[in-house]
Amino acid sequence: MRSKAIILLIFFISITFCREIDPDEPEMALYEKEHIDILRKNAAECTLFLNRNDAFPISKPGKVLLIGSGARETIHGGGGSGETESRYYTTCEEGLEDAGFEIVSKDWFFKFAEYKKQKHQQFIKYMFRLAEKYDCTAEHISFGNIEPQPEYTIELDQYEADIAIYVISRTSSEGNDRTITKGDLYLTDSEVRDILFLNKKYDKFLLVLNTVGPVDLSPVKSVSNILLLTPLGIVTGDILADIILGKVNPSGKLATTWASVKDYKFIEEFGGTDNVRYVEGVYVGYRYFDSANIKPLYPFGYGKSYTDFSITKELVSNKKDIITINVKVKNIGKYKGKEVVEIYVSPSQQNKDKPYQSLVAFKKTKDLEPGEEQSLSLTFKLSDVARYDEDSTSYILDRGTYIVRVGNSSDKTNVYCIITLNEDIVTEKLKHVGGESDFGDVELEVKYKDVLTDVEKIELTKDDFTTREVKYDYQPKYNELITSLSMEDVGKVCICNFNGVSHLFGEAGETVLDIPQIKNYLVLADGPAGLRLVKKYGEDENGKYRLCVNPIEKRLIDYLSPEEYAKLDTLDNNKNRKGEVHFQFATAIPIATALAQSFNEDFLELVGDIVAKEMEIFGVNLWLAPGLNIHRNVLNGRNFEYFSEDPLISGKMAGALTRGVQSHQKRGTTIKHLTCNNQEHNRFNSNSIVSERALREIYLRGFKIAIESSNPVALMTSYNLLNGVHPSERVELLKDVVRSEWGYEGLIMSDWFNSGVRPIGLANHPSQYAVNNIMNGNNLQMGGGKDDYDLVMEAYREGKITKDHLYECASKVYETIEKLNQEN
Repeated sequence: MRSKAIILLIFFISITFCREIDPDEPEMALYEKEHIDILRKNAAECTLFLNRNDAFPISKPGKVLLIGSGARETIHGGGGSGETESRYYTTCEEGLEDAGFEIVSKDWFFKFAEYKKQKHQQFIKYMFRLAEKYDCTAEHISFGNIEPQPEYTIELDQYEADIAIYVISRTSSEGNDRTITKGDLYLTDSEVRDILFLNKKYDKFLLVLNTVGPVDLSPVKSVSNILLLTPLGIVTGDILADIILGKVNPSGKLATTWASVKDYKFIEEFGGTDNVRYVEGVYVGYRYFDSANIKPLYPFGYGKSYTDFSITKELVSNKKDIITINVKVKNIGKYKGKEVVEIYVSPSQQNKDKPYQSLVAFKKTKDLEPGEEQSLSLTFKLSDVARYDEDSTSYILDRGTYIVRVGNSSDKTNVYCIITLNEDIVTEKLKHVGGESDFGDVELEVKYKDVLTDVEKIELTKDDFTTREVKYDYQPKYNELITSLSMEDVGKVCICNFNGVSHLFGEAGETVLDIPQIKNYLVLADGPAGLRLVKKYGEDENGKYRLCVNPIEKRLIDYLSPEEYAKLDTLDNNKNRKGEVHFQFATAIPIATALAQSFNEDFLELVGDIVAKEMEIFGVNLWLAPGLNIHRNVLNGRNFEYFSEDPLISGKMAGALTRGVQSHQKRGTTIKHLTCNNQEHNRFNSNSIVSERALREIYLRGFKIAIESSNPVALMTSYNLLNGVHPSERVELLKDVVRSEWGYEGLIMSDWFNSGVRPIGLANHPSQYAVNNIMNGNNLQMGGGKDDYDLVMEAYREGKITKDHLYECASKVYETIEKLNQEN
C-alpha cells in the first residue's frame, strides 16, 4: 500500500513537463506571443538591485564571462505543484546570447556539470540512507528534496571579457524544506571565492541571484553590483539581458527580509515532525528585526534601481480614523524608472509589547522620466494596527502616540505625522478561535528614538471610531435542487473527482458528472505560476494518455524500483499508441515571491488577466491559486509559492491577482492554504502551535484582506494541524471566522488526501479526514475520488454525518458550479 500511495503522490504533484524540443510542436499561438510580450515588458518590476554603482547598464553587447550554477541551469520557478510547462524557458545563457553577447566561458559549464554529477551520486546514496532510517521508499523521501550546489575548482584566469557575470541559483520544492547548509542557505566556498575574484578583476562585474528565496550574502556583501533575479517564469533570461543593456529598469522591493543566518533568532523553531511552536508570536520578518534593533543585510521594502527618487510631503489629512497621506515623487536620477512609496505606523507602546512598525499602505508610481514628478495619495485606517487582546477577544488601539513613517524602505523613512489617542479604543469584539498554545509568545521591549516636537499632529477620540461587534449567527442555505436528490447523489457532489477526470488532461480535478439533474461541472487546475497542464498527450478510443516524461519523474528515476517505474504512465508505456496528438502550452508567470516584489497591484491584475485568458482557452473554471501563506521562516520549501512575510502585501497581491482572473466571466481563483501552513516537512501531520494573537494579526489577516478586496470564488484549507486540529476540520475557523467575521460566501475546499491516516514511523498526529471536514463546513473534498466518497457515505449511514451536513456542503458546491457556468 505504501508504494501505491507514493505513486499517487507523484502523479498529483507532477502533472507533466517536457523540455525536449519536439519536432511535432505547432507554431506558437497568438496568445503565447501576446502573454510573453506582456511579461517581457513588465517583469523587471519584480527585480531589484541590492547593491549598485554606475558600472551598469552598458550601451551594447560584448564579450561576457558568464559562470555560476544558474548561468545555464537557470531557475524559472519552484518545484512540485508550483511548476508550469511553457513551450520554452529562456536561461541566462540564452537570454544573453539572444541579445548579442558572446559568452567566452562555455567550457566552464561542462566542467561544472561534472562536479554536479559527482555530487548527485553522493546525494542518491544519502536519500537511500534516509529512506532506510524512516522506513519508507527512496522516491518518497527524495520528493522535493533539493540537492545543495557542489564545491568545485575551475580556473578562471584564462578568460578575457568586457564584463563578468556570476549567477547563483537556489531552488526549493513542494514536499521538502530548505537546509542551513552550504550550497543552499549558505554560499559554497567555491561561490564565495570566484565571486570575490571576479569582483576584484572586473570593473563591470554583476552578481545575479537567481534564487527562490534568501541566501546568506554576508561573505559577498561588498560586491558592488548585486541583482536579485527572482525566477520570472518563461522570460527570466530575457529580463537579465534587458536589464544589463538598460532596456528595462528594475523597480522591485524586497517583500521578505534578507539577513545573515546568525541573525535569524527563531530559524530552528521549524521543521518538527509532530509539533512546531511559533514562539516568536507576532515578531515575524521585519517586525522582529526592527523591534530587536537588528540590522539585516537587506531590509524589508528595500530595493535599488538605475535611478534615484525624492519623496516629499504634500498633505496629511484625516476623515475620522481614515488617514490620507499625499506625497510628491520626483525622479532625480539619470534613467526612466518607477518608485514605491511605503507607509509604516509605529504603535503606542501602552499596555502590551508590539512590533516597532507595521506596513499600512504602499503605492507605485508610473514610469517617470528624469526630472519628472508624480503626486500620489495613500490612505489607511489607524485600526489596521490595533493589537488583538486574547483576554477580551477584542482588537484594541491603546491610548498614546502613533508615529506615521513614510519612505521607500522599512529602514529609510521620515516621520510625517503623529496620531494621538487619549483613551483605549476597542475596534472589534470577536470570540476565541483556533485553540490554545502551550507557551507564552516572545515579548520584546521596543523603544523609539524619534524627536517629535515639531511633527504634525492628528488628535483622534472615540467618536472617530466605530466598534464592530460580530454576530456569530451563520446559517447555511440549502439549494432546492440539492435537497431533491438522493443522499447518495448529494454525497457525490461533495467529492471532487468522483468520476475521475476527462475534460482536460492535466487539470487537478472535476466535480461530479453523472447526476442528470446537474447539467454543469467545474474544471479545476493547479499551478500558482501559471496553469499546470500536460504539455503533450494523445487521445484514442481508450481515452487520453501522456506522451512526455516530466522533470519530477526524471529526478525520481534514480530512486524508483523497476516495478514502481513500470507503473508510471510515461512515454515508454504509450509510445505505440496511435491516437491523435495534442499540445497544451501555458505561460509560466513569475513566482509569487517575485510578483510581490513588484509592489504593483496593477501589474498583478494584468498577470491575473493572462492566467484567465489561458483558463478560457483550456476550459478551466477554477484556478487553485494564489497561495498567500506567510514567509514565517526562510527555510520553508514552498515559500516561492507565497508572497511575503507581511500580511498586507500578501493579502493585497492575492486580491489583485484574483481581480485580474475574475474580471473574466466563468473564471475564479482559490486562495490558499488556510492557515499556518509554513513548512513542508511532514506537512500532512505537522501541528502548528500558535497563539491566537499571532494567528489573527499575522496568519489570518492576509486572507481577510484578499477576501475583502476581491471576493475570490473559493478558499482552500491547509494540510497541517492548528493547535491540535486541522484547519479543514475547525468549525470555529470556517464558520465563525471565515463566514461570520469575514462575511465570505464562497466555496471552501480541502487540500488533497483526506484519509485520516497516521503514517507509521513519521508522526503522531493524523492527517485531515473527509468525514470531519464535511461535518465542520468544508464543502468540497479534494483529490476526492471514490475512496473519500465511501468514507463519507459510511459515516452518513452510521449517523455521524447528517443530512444537514451534506446539504450544506453540496449546496455550496452546486452554487459555485452554477456561478462559473452562467452567462452574464
